[in-house]
Amino acid sequence: MEWSIKNGLAVNMKIQTKLNLVVNENNFSYKVFETLKCVSKTFSQRKTARILGVSHAVLNRRIREAEDKLGFLLVERTGTGSGLTRDGMELLDEY
Repeated sequence: MEWSIKNGLAVNMKIQTKLNLVVNENNFSYKVFETLKCVSKTFSQRKTARILGVSHAVLNRRIREAEDKLGFLLVERTGTGSGLTRDGMELLDEY
């Protein structure tokens, strides 16, 4: 829904909720889940980086740091690009 202030009244203001998630006492930014969701749709880390407006290096670091905290892979290379692992899909579903 979008809102703006007009004559002191709220009308058509854009509101987006971006929540973090705590897993095993580790806090994960919404950006990790935004990344996973985009990879699951594009099957490409480079396209995902472009869509999210970050460098490929930043995207890889974001994924790698989350995987290191969790102790399992979230993204894997496929024959045609990248995709979520089963664990990655389950974590995204929990979000």
